[in-house]
Amino acid sequence: MRLHFDDHLRLQFNGAKVTTDAGLLAVRELDEALGLTVDAGERLLDSRTGRNTRHDHAGLLRQSVYARLAGYEDVNDQEALTRDPAMRAVVGRKALERNAEYLEENDILYAIRIAANQNLYAEIEHLLTRPVGRPPKKPRIFYHSFSYRAVSWMKSRRVVAKVGWHAGELFPRVGFIVTNLQRKASSVTRFYNREAAANSGGGRASSPSPGPGSPAPGSSPTR
Repeated sequence: MRLHFDDHLRLQFNGAKVTTDAGLLAVRELDEALGLTVDAGERLLDSRTGRNTRHDHAGLLRQSVYARLAGYEDVNDQEALTRDPAMRAVVGRKALERNAEYLEENDILYAIRIAANQNLYAEIEHLLTRPVGRPPKKPRIFYHSFSYRAVSWMKSRRVVAKVGWHAGELFPRVGFIVTNLQRKASSVTRFYNREAAANSGGGRASSPSPGPGSPAPGSSPTR
C-alpha cells in the first residue's frame, strides 16, 4: 500500500499559522488509502436539504474522529479547530470538486490524480490479481475506465485507473485519475504525465478545450 501525500501542503516557519496536530496529516493519508471515512460517509443517510448541506457527512465525520484522535474530546473545541491549518487540511473542503467544476464550466480539459480508496479499488478488482506466468522484464500495464462519484461530488465523473505489474514487485502500482477527456484510458494517462511534468508535477493537468474541428491537445491533425 502506498500513501500519496498532498503535494500542495508545505511546512513553513510562520508564527501566524501554527498547528500542534501535524501528525493528523499521516492519519488522513492512511484514511484515504483505506477509504474508511469515505465508506462510512456513504452509509450515513442525509436528510438535510438546501443550505443545510454545506458540509458533507464524510467531512463532518472526519472532523469528529480526527479531533478525538488529537485529544479534543469536547465538542466545544470544534469551533477553534476550524481555524487550525492541520485540521482544515485533513477534513477537506471539496477542493477537487470546486476545481473540476471550474474547469468544466470554462471548457478546459483536465486530468487530476485522486487518492485511492476501497471503493476505487473495488472497480479494478479484476486487475489486482497477478497475471499468470513468469513476469516479463517489461512491466505489464492495464487500464480501466469507469464512472465514479465520491461523497463530496455533486455528480459522477470519469475515472481512469492504471495498474502496472513490475518484475520483482509483489504488488502492482496503481493510480487513479479523474478526467473529462473522452480519449482512450492509455491516452488520458499520457496526457496527465505530459502536462503534469510541464507544470512541475502539481498533480493536475489541464488544457483549453479544442474548438470545433481542432485536434485535441497532444494529438496530430487527421490526415
